[in-house]
Order: sequence, then C-alpha cells, then structure tokens
Amino acid sequence: MTHQIHSKFVTQLQASIQKEISEIKEEGNLETVLNSLDKIVEDGRNHKELAWCPSWTPEKDLYRVLAPYFL
Repeated sequence: MTHQIHSKFVTQLQASIQKEISEIKEEGNLETVLNSLDKIVEDGRNHKELAWCPSWTPEKDLYRVLAPYFL
C-alpha cells in the first residue's frame, strides 16, 4: 500500500515538473529562470548565519516570532 502511494506521488511529481519546464520553455524565459535559481543557490552558499528551525514546541516558536512585536 505504501509503495503504491509512493509510486503514484513520484509519477505525479514528475508530470508536474515536466509541465512546469514545458511552460517555462514556451514562455521563452528559461535562461532567466535558471539564472534566478543560480542566484538563489549562490546566496544560500554565502549565507553564514544558521537557518531557523522549529523547536518542536509550538508555544516557544510562536513566542519567538511574536515577542519582538509586543515588547
């Protein structure tokens, strides 16, 4: 059962990606999109600060986000 769900998900994901790529090619801005993606990747490499990750305690996460606005 799990294998069937996984296979169906992968198939749908591949179809979706192929559709997106086809649409980008048709629009004629593939190079622009890929350059934009390259810039995002490069910015990520240059980013030295640790990325945010959840503490798995919703109250703590909510407090960290909202506290600066109320203090």
